Amino acid sequence: MCNGSGVCRKMQGGTMCPSFRATRDEKDSTRGRANALRLALTGEQPLKALREDWVREVLELCLMCKACKSECPSNVDLAKLKAEWLSLYYRDRQRPFGQWLMANIHRVNRLGTWSPRLVNRIQQSALFRWFLEKTAGIDRRRSLPALHEETLRLWMARRSRRRMDSPDVLLLDDCFTNFNEPHIGQAAVRVLEAAGCTVRLTGAICCGRALISKGYLAEVRQLIQAQAPRLAAQVAGGIPILGLEPSCLLTLCDEWPELVPGPATETIARAAHLADAWLARELDAGRRTLSLRGLNERCIIHGHCHQKALVGTQGTLALLQRIPELDVRVLDTGCCGMAGSFGYETAHYDVSTAIARLDLLPALEKDPQALVVAPGTSCRHQIKDLTPRRALHPLEVVANRLMT
Repeated sequence: MCNGSGVCRKMQGGTMCPSFRATRDEKDSTRGRANALRLALTGEQPLKALREDWVREVLELCLMCKACKSECPSNVDLAKLKAEWLSLYYRDRQRPFGQWLMANIHRVNRLGTWSPRLVNRIQQSALFRWFLEKTAGIDRRRSLPALHEETLRLWMARRSRRRMDSPDVLLLDDCFTNFNEPHIGQAAVRVLEAAGCTVRLTGAICCGRALISKGYLAEVRQLIQAQAPRLAAQVAGGIPILGLEPSCLLTLCDEWPELVPGPATETIARAAHLADAWLARELDAGRRTLSLRGLNERCIIHGHCHQKALVGTQGTLALLQRIPELDVRVLDTGCCGMAGSFGYETAHYDVSTAIARLDLLPALEKDPQALVVAPGTSCRHQIKDLTPRRALHPLEVVANRLMT
């Protein structure tokens, strides 16, 4: 598909290609990776060539941000190509422990809820951080997401004992929101209920985003098959699935129908929407109403890469513009450099922070008093680790301005 135009080598505007912008090395551009794959595939033994180390070296710094899917003139989707390549490369090779750990974060978090205070205390230990770096390749300079005693599901279960109405929206209780940031899920529920929605959680096992990013495609297909029929039945009557974490919600739209084709995953993909964009459309159409207090501040939005590539940031902007007096603008800041587990890994830490210093950090420094909004958990984590600022999810900002 690559026509060699080299748009992926641009240094300003858009997102593609984050690692090339940091290294300026052709092999780290989308074109370089496409050419490497093409060279391997056109050889006499393509499957053998694809599993050689020179291909691994070329694909190593791909963040799987999906920017090429929309910004490349040929729409080369390196994120999906890398996932397929990882699946092939590790077909009969032993996986590094760190890959397994990151890919199975939904299981690891669930285990941690048995004693979240103890887990959080251990995570802050210098000895544990050293051990994790040596065994799993997770850089000790990174902070680790905290676990909470009251997950979003537990909070909703306690509230649902008093509320037995049938839902008209389903909220995707992704692993990050449920285990690490339940306050964002709580804020979303308050906002949606204030807009007249009856909210229930999907109860999904996991979207499989982390598994896909490490190439565990057989495992993620099993995961989708285990939950797609029930989830499709829940939305059969036209009930939308609303997501807070763009990478998770958009996995339902982009990867599920291709990994497990069929009516169930197609129904789910059609029903899936980012919560802020869906609510903004409902308010604009007059189907919902929301009373908000004014906020006389500046607000800057850093969009998530998958969000920018697949659906855009206009929905986030439209919802925040509903807050009276709030001066909102979307930053043209490319990728934050975190990209899920990429920025946690010792081998990628320097590139991750270099990408952040290209656009995001300078933009934040130019407006030190502005309220920072970032829909993606990776983006918020990068901002937390590299600046003194705290980025909020857009639903948190709206929840704080609800009329009481």
